[in-house]
Amino acid sequence: MEATCVTHVGVCVRDMSESLKFYRDALGMKVIGEKLTDITEGGTQIARLDNYALERNTRHWVSLAYGEGLTPTLTLTSHPGEKSDGGPILLDQVA
Repeated sequence: MEATCVTHVGVCVRDMSESLKFYRDALGMKVIGEKLTDITEGGTQIARLDNYALERNTRHWVSLAYGEGLTPTLTLTSHPGEKSDGGPILLDQVA
């Protein structure tokens, strides 16, 4: 399959506030979306977590962009209060 575009790049981070200090404050990226999801409530987020080795209960994501453009974006993801296994997650979407 040949990719036709990049809409976003996702990066899992250990500390969202420290990561925002770098991407938002130092690099000047603009926050265009933010959400904290409680996975235990169900919904579409459960299916998307199949690419993690460890079970997750929460997901905090922040989408950032440069300038006025909405794509491509950098999406930072963290799992507050949960440990990381240190391993990579799987690529889950190609467009």
